[in-house]
Amino acid sequence: MNTWERPMIRRLERSDDEGFTLIEILIAMLLLAILSLALLPSLIGILKASVRNVSVATATQFVNRNLVDARTIGTTCAALQSYGAAVVGTLTDDRGVTFSTTRTVGACPATYPGTVKVSVTVMSSNSLQAVATGSTLVIVRSAS
Repeated sequence: MNTWERPMIRRLERSDDEGFTLIEILIAMLLLAILSLALLPSLIGILKASVRNVSVATATQFVNRNLVDARTIGTTCAALQSYGAAVVGTLTDDRGVTFSTTRTVGACPATYPGTVKVSVTVMSSNSLQAVATGSTLVIVRSAS
């Protein structure tokens, strides 16, 4: 055999240590499945926290909108009292969660100008718990 033919013969020989066997691939897949199952509870917890945070953010925006409305409704105590007595509609977000609002307007001051405390609570219809609450003091210049 010529010396120039010898390297070619070596390249054609196969060694037993090339590639993965079917059993090694199955074991790797099993280990990957076990790792995935171990991470699944934390992924579910993260998703639940994300949904809860979206609800809190939506409710907080609704509270802030109501408090801004209370500050801009007027500078009289009568206007604030009618604002507090008005029926507040519900809000439904993109996910279908419905929020209801409760407004509480404090007593009018004895002397003017004075302040009146306005509180707003937003509750979720799913849990019937307060999701967001806020309050502000509104300056009133007169009784009516």
